[in-house]
Formats: sequence, C-alpha cells, structure tokens
Amino acid sequence: MKFRKSPPNIVKLRFEKELEYQVWGNHMLRLTWTFVAMVIIVELAIFVFKKLNGGAENTEEYLLIYIVTPTLINVSILAVTHAVSRRLLANGRYSIQAYLYLFCLSLLCLMLALAHNAVPVIYVIFTFPVLLALIYIDDNLLLGVFCLNFFLYLFYIGLLYFAYDHTAWIRKPDFMNVLTAAAIIVAGYMSAKMSLRRQNSLVYSIICAHERTKMDSLTGLYNHATFYERLSARIQEHHQSFQPFSLIIMDIDDFKQVNDQNGHDAGDKIIMTLVGCIKANLREDEVAYRYGGEEFTIITNRVPDEDVVLAESIRQSFEEAARKTGNQTPATVSIGIARFDAKRFGARREFFSAADEALYAAKRSGKNHTLVWHEDISVFHI
Repeated sequence: MKFRKSPPNIVKLRFEKELEYQVWGNHMLRLTWTFVAMVIIVELAIFVFKKLNGGAENTEEYLLIYIVTPTLINVSILAVTHAVSRRLLANGRYSIQAYLYLFCLSLLCLMLALAHNAVPVIYVIFTFPVLLALIYIDDNLLLGVFCLNFFLYLFYIGLLYFAYDHTAWIRKPDFMNVLTAAAIIVAGYMSAKMSLRRQNSLVYSIICAHERTKMDSLTGLYNHATFYERLSARIQEHHQSFQPFSLIIMDIDDFKQVNDQNGHDAGDKIIMTLVGCIKANLREDEVAYRYGGEEFTIITNRVPDEDVVLAESIRQSFEEAARKTGNQTPATVSIGIARFDAKRFGARREFFSAADEALYAAKRSGKNHTLVWHEDISVFHI
C-alpha cells in the first residue's frame, strides 16, 4: 500500500502493517488446512456417490489417483510451508510469510486442477489465490500472485496437452474452454485491482483521519498521548530485539519571556522554527513529538554519541535560526538525553524522568546546553 509522506507516519504504518501480515498469516494457515480438508471430504463424497451409482469400477486405482496421491502431495506441500513459515515468524519476516502461504495455496489449486482436469470449470480455480490476495491490500503482492497463477495455469494447460495421449485419466482440454478460463483469470485480476484501489483510498482516508487525532494542530507533530504510546511500544520492542535507543527531551529556554516581550504570534513562530530544525535533522525512522507547550521529544535508534550529535545539531541550528526572527530576546533550547537500559529503568516513567532530569540539569548549568543522563547526574556537558 502506498502513502504520501504526510500526514501519516511512514515508520509507524510499516510497523503496523507487519503486525497485520502476522495476523492474516495465521488466518491463511487455518484457511489452507481447511482447504485441504475440504478437498479430501469432497473427494470422498464423490467416490461414495460414484460407487452407489455403479461408477469407479476400479476402486484401488480411483482411490490412488483421486484421493491418496493428491492428499499426500497436498499435506506435504502444506507441512513444508508451515515449517518454513515458523522459521520466518521467528525472524520477524511476516510479509514474506504472506507470499509463502499464497504460493502454497496456488500449488494446492494446481494439484486440484490436475486431479479433476476432465471438468472444464476447474480451470478457473487459479482465480482463487488472486482474489484472496486482496486481504493484504498490497498492489505488488496482488500482481505477484496473479503472475504466479497465470503462469501455473499456462503450465497446467501445457501439461494437459502434452500428457493426454500418454495418461488415461488426463483429458485433452478444449481450446475454447482454455481461452475462456484465461479470460476469467485476467478479468478476476483486473476486478481485484480495481477493488484494491478503492480499498487503498478508503484505508488511506481512515488512517489520515485517525492520525489527525494524534497530532498537534500547530506543529503537525504527534501529541503527548501518542508519545507515551510509542515510548511504551519501543520499550517492549527493546525487550525482544535489545536494539539500543535514546530519548531526547528539549525545552525552549525562557519561552514565557519570549511570549511576554514579543507576543504569542512570535512565540508560535519560535516554536515552528524549532520544529523546522528538528525535522531537518531527523532520519526517516525517527519521530518527533510535541510533549506540551514549548517542550518536544524524540525517540531515536541512534547509538550513543550519535544521539548527542543529533541533539547538538538541532540546538545549534535553532540558535542560529532564532537569531534571524528579529525577537528582542534571543531564543535557545536546552536538551536532555537518556539511553534506555532495562536494568536501570523498570518502566517508561523512570526512563522519561531520567531524560527530564538531564534536561533540567542542562537548564541549571546555564541553558542552551545538551546533557546526557547519568546515575549521579554529574553528566558530561557539551
């Protein structure tokens, strides 16, 4: 699914989409097992019906061709898929799992079509995985599944033409049936693509509306509540991946004085100047938040020292940009940094308090400084 750069946060959307892949992957697993079970039940029902009506004279041959062999192949395909899927899940590769299950389902459709090649309507079974790919709302995935199934269909038809003279249970396909089925598969893909575009439009509108409720109206940054939500999620991620991350808190020095001397419009201009400096220094995987008033936060995955480089770059660029606003009182910003350590910080409140302590230590040391939290808060001073 494609999104414009604003207003949704791309990193957060990617994270949430991976979770969607995981949820639907579990549904796909159940669906494929259900599909195999239904095929077995239907095959047995057909066998019983034929026996009652005097068909299936060679019982052993019929069971071998239409039930035993297809079932063993289907279960083997599904078992291998499930084993590979578990390995992908262990590595957090949920999106590839989606391709894997749809590929598995496509192979199952091929096996079903081969077993019942004498029934022309079975040709359109290759449309099923294409339509099912819609649940992932992914253009590339839909196109990939269509190409795979159209190739399998051509392979299937070619196999029938090649083998019908050599195998008794394979029937020569009728040319008009082949063309009709191909047209239906293509039409199914085109319909799915149109439906997907509509879904994309609706989903994007819903996400935009939802994201706007999480954003500060003046700055366009995420708000206080969203910050705590994301901080909690990031701490949980750390417990699984152990990837280091830092919390940066910054506060405009003497902002009340700036407001009193220059007016609230000038205060808003100063805030937007700082926001511009923050955005100019952030990487794509970093998000800034307006914590409240003139206070802002950043959650960053940068390693120690690089988080200081980020903070200093923002502080220095803001100091320079604020001079050009023409206010009577030059605006500066103080910054505190805390690096998450699961052994030191039991909860997000303790972690936030550490960064907040570093911020106010920076203000006490003369303002317009960056300080990194340490247990004795005799931190180093940039």
